[in-house]
Amino acid sequence: MAVDVVRLEGTPQEMGLKHGTQLQEGVRGLTEERIRLVLETLHKDYPHVTKADLVALGEEHLRAQEEYSAAAYEEFRAIGEAAGVPLGELLIGNGFTDFSDVAKQRQRESHGCTAFTAGAEATADGRTYVGQTWDMHASARPFAVLFVRRPDDAPRSLVFTTAGCLSLIGINECGVCVGNNNLVPNDARPGVIYLTMLHEALRQETAAEARDCLTRAARASGHNYYVAGPEGELWDIETTATDLEIIEPGRGVFTHANHYQSDRLQEQYAAAERGENSVERERRLRELLDQKSGRLTVEHITKALSYHHERHSICRHGDYSATCGAVIMCPEGPEIWATAGYPCREEMVRLGFD
Repeated sequence: MAVDVVRLEGTPQEMGLKHGTQLQEGVRGLTEERIRLVLETLHKDYPHVTKADLVALGEEHLRAQEEYSAAAYEEFRAIGEAAGVPLGELLIGNGFTDFSDVAKQRQRESHGCTAFTAGAEATADGRTYVGQTWDMHASARPFAVLFVRRPDDAPRSLVFTTAGCLSLIGINECGVCVGNNNLVPNDARPGVIYLTMLHEALRQETAAEARDCLTRAARASGHNYYVAGPEGELWDIETTATDLEIIEPGRGVFTHANHYQSDRLQEQYAAAERGENSVERERRLRELLDQKSGRLTVEHITKALSYHHERHSICRHGDYSATCGAVIMCPEGPEIWATAGYPCREEMVRLGFD
């Protein structure tokens, strides 16, 4: 389906209030669904856990968000106020995967997002392209939204995320691009959730500053992040709650799925061994992009993100884990292409800062 576009401007509080008011039904719906999913999974091993237990744990994360980024927290707080959602609950809606780790959700092999970077040597126009599929429980798809953001105190940005949530994947007018895919470490704790980190990164004027936002946080759990800038800057950052490795993808093709590429992080922190599905998705996306290396276009990348396989699809059609969107960004534009749904079926919407 086409992604809804919502425009926000003003102070963090003003943008949060508009977000929470305009998308009130979606904010409440997504938050309730994610609390239900966490409880459903936890009850397999911990049948006595209640919603009140989860909300109390969500509240333990709030101070870390405020201390890390006052602006992001003020916007988050205003979303909850306008939508009538308590902040402990909204934290679960925003930090779903991080929160699940902290709540000791029983882990299975991840069938999550598949990300890529394509440097100048790999593309037909000599520009950088980065992006990913966004894989999540299929119930999240109707809540996807593309925000056109005009803060009073930070660069304008184009952000793909969900109702009630801070930034998930995005680009700002300075050409700073950020995105992520999930990793599951064994050191999760109450801390800064990944959406708060990405939201703060998009407030920066350089890619290096955005990178530093991701590395300095007292993180709640682990994710893989990619950062790109208009001068060809590219970093991939594998994190746990307490540790990280920075990978320099180079000017060709680089791909990342849902396992640690760093042997050190895998051995010390991973909650599970490298899963076959993640390894195969990562390998196959790299192969598909390498086949067009030096000639890659948005159309080629979209086709690669639409790849289907009996067991290891990049574009996943399912219920528990499904491709709920796809994003491609070019920092030199700066511009973004995004869809809320399967990239094999849905048209990618392009937005820039024209």
